[in-house]
Amino acid sequence: MQNLPTEGSRMIKFTAETKSSGIILKDGTEIRKGAYDAIRRIAESAGNTFPERVMQQVTDITSNGGTPLVVAVNKKVVGVIELQDIIKPGIRERFERLRKMGVKTVMVTGDNPLTAKYIAEKAGVDPEKVYQAIRGGLAGSTVLDAKMPMILNRNFKPGGPIWMHTKDLLNVRDTALEIDAPIPLTVQILEFMKALKADGKSGDDHSGLIQYWEKLANVQVKKH
Repeated sequence: MQNLPTEGSRMIKFTAETKSSGIILKDGTEIRKGAYDAIRRIAESAGNTFPERVMQQVTDITSNGGTPLVVAVNKKVVGVIELQDIIKPGIRERFERLRKMGVKTVMVTGDNPLTAKYIAEKAGVDPEKVYQAIRGGLAGSTVLDAKMPMILNRNFKPGGPIWMHTKDLLNVRDTALEIDAPIPLTVQILEFMKALKADGKSGDDHSGLIQYWEKLANVQVKKH
């Protein structure tokens, strides 16, 4: 896709409704990039599938604090672009000096809660303040309100332990295979839980899933 002939092409502008942008070349080739759910809808509405490998890449990028942009050519998904927020050198130390002066730092973001918590912890921002900032928007949920305090207090005493959810998800996976229903996100969560089981954390509450990403990022989300 290098050296594309853009003469005579038409741009597709980004909008908050479509969550995507792109270009239609002179020969009719349509290239779009955008949020994974937006591109997925475009692909599936044209009768195309959303590849499991791309879903895996989207999950990996998000888990690592990045922002995935899925790319489609003629409404077929072809890959993912990873955007990473670069944390400026010394920013953690600057925030620490501000805290000693009595100034609280808060990160305001449009990213998903996982990415927000990852970047906040890397930058030295109080995760609890980030939680309070995002809970009032579209990222807020009853689950977030119930589980985030447990995460911040490192309290993984189970309401429903990970081993029980693993058993349930195995049943869901097997049923989906029988009826040929794609469930890429469910399978991904199952793999996260199996990894935690291997780490001896199968008795933790499912809010303990945060420990999977903490291990990848070498950070710990907790109260400051």
